[in-house]
Amino acid sequence: GVTIFTISIYYFLKFLNKNKFKYVYLNIFFYALASYISPNFSLFSIFFLYNYLSKFNFFSKKFAIIALINFFLAIPAIYYVFGLEIYFFFAKATVDLPGKDIFFYNIFNQVLIIPTILFFYILPFLFINSLKLTNSAYYVITSIILTFISIYYFNYQISFTGGGIFFHLSDFIFENNYLFYLISLVSIFVILNLFFINKENSLLFLIIFFGNPQTTIYHKYYDPLIVIILLILMNIKIDTKKLFANKSLYLIFMYYLAFLIISNVKYLLR
Repeated sequence: GVTIFTISIYYFLKFLNKNKFKYVYLNIFFYALASYISPNFSLFSIFFLYNYLSKFNFFSKKFAIIALINFFLAIPAIYYVFGLEIYFFFAKATVDLPGKDIFFYNIFNQVLIIPTILFFYILPFLFINSLKLTNSAYYVITSIILTFISIYYFNYQISFTGGGIFFHLSDFIFENNYLFYLISLVSIFVILNLFFINKENSLLFLIIFFGNPQTTIYHKYYDPLIVIILLILMNIKIDTKKLFANKSLYLIFMYYLAFLIISNVKYLLR
């Protein structure tokens, strides 16, 4: 699904570069195909449609074609969910959760956990100083307020499984969430810096955030999607000289490889 979605991004970038309408068809086809493999990708159609709308007038023939193609490709999915009444997004994912519905069981759990997972994947780029952050007072104050409000309502449990590496690290070392809360504060600050500098980035973050409405939140939902979005789709300033330096590439590669091995060690030892 990630591979096919990356192909759709490739054709989207080809369209922006060449301005040939045939690339729009290919972009739509591949993100629709990726969406049938994993429904989470379907939300990115909003991002693509937003960009196409900025290129073409809403009442133009070309945008009407784009809208119709999206609608017809979505018909099987609409029938699957509403016609057959298979509401997979309400499927219960953890035995310890009271009730049946898990669709944003507690949105404040997402507010704290999702930024820490995104921060984990962004961390090596910050370490090599290829991404620049601003110490805006607005971002600092907003991060503090949002973090403390979310902490008050936070009720994610270890027994739910998932939760991200920092959530489990905090519980493993201190048997509480204090370290996790601190990292959440830093993570929200970083997210505000990167995703809220323009409308396109903000839209991407909202898609990423609302693409995980389930109670359980896993790293695998964002790996390697976040890196692809960060380097290809997001409109941010990246120091490419630092990014493509041999030492930087080696560090980034070893960072993700170490996480891949550690996160799968229980399977490797079987």
